Amino acid sequence: MSEYGLDVRSGPALLKVRDVHVSFRSTRFGRARTVRAVRGVDLDVADGQTVALVGESGSGKSTLANAITRLVPLDRGAVHLGGHALHELQGSDLRRARRDVQMVFQDPYSSLDPSMTVGASVAEPLRNFSDLRGSELDKRVAELFERVSLRAAHRHRYPHEFSGGQRQRIAVARAIAPSPRLVICDEAVSALDVSTQNQILRLLEELQRDLGVAMLFVTHDLSVVWNIADEVIVMYLGELVESGPAERVLDAPAHPYTQGLVAAVPTPDPRAQRSRERVVSKGEVPDPANPPDGCSYHTRCPHVMEVCRTVSPAWRAVGDSTSRVRCHLYESTESGAEPLTLATRSPVSDTGEC
Repeated sequence: MSEYGLDVRSGPALLKVRDVHVSFRSTRFGRARTVRAVRGVDLDVADGQTVALVGESGSGKSTLANAITRLVPLDRGAVHLGGHALHELQGSDLRRARRDVQMVFQDPYSSLDPSMTVGASVAEPLRNFSDLRGSELDKRVAELFERVSLRAAHRHRYPHEFSGGQRQRIAVARAIAPSPRLVICDEAVSALDVSTQNQILRLLEELQRDLGVAMLFVTHDLSVVWNIADEVIVMYLGELVESGPAERVLDAPAHPYTQGLVAAVPTPDPRAQRSRERVVSKGEVPDPANPPDGCSYHTRCPHVMEVCRTVSPAWRAVGDSTSRVRCHLYESTESGAEPLTLATRSPVSDTGEC
């Protein structure tokens, strides 16, 4: 168990993210402002582990993923990957370290260069990070196409000749080409239909099992991580609010925000769907350029208390020592954290309105 709430099951963490902050300058209605996209995030991913980073669109998940790979600059914080301090590296040193972390992006239509054959796209990281050339390089590319269940002969075609699911398989082949230790999948299946999503998820499961690669799976859709994630981390308005084993977080979510996300996932049983408790977040997500004081979720929480307005909740163990939640509804006990009863809560108003 790391001090930041994630169960690192395979010894020292492969990826360590500590106190990462990322902000952007933007203009709204003619006024310059600073958007605080990621605020004080800590997380660990172990070798061979699949961690799902979930939350609504705009919660900062993709920004965090890009910050880990140094595609966007950090305001402050540290990112360590396999002994490399990525936040300190520059130039050729950063380029070499990136061999260990590769990304699969959301849109398979724009992540491949339309002017290059798909084989050339897959060969590019091999040219950058290996000594393979000529026939040996072409043989390796052919093997990668077969590995993602595509015909090797099709590597000489262009991206527009493939379907969305096939293009995403090509993107996966490109990501695993340099034998990375960590693959970050940023909404990698959200642009695909449900049937194709399942195919890509099964492919990622197979590759994770066979290659032992660690995976950070970024998504807003909890239904796609139900069977693939070892750990789930929940992000809201640039901050982490809950973390723990996937089974615990998805079956017994602790944070009201997580409860709402899980409740939004439909179940195939109509009777079970009708009998489920509806947990609904009120209002809109606050402006990330001006996040609220106290708990970042208090403006939308159905269980808001007075303390939520002014005091940012600390991490508390919940359920067992491998799960954490940041919520004032939980009070510390010798055995971990227990939810406060309705009688002991101090609501802002009798109606529970924010």
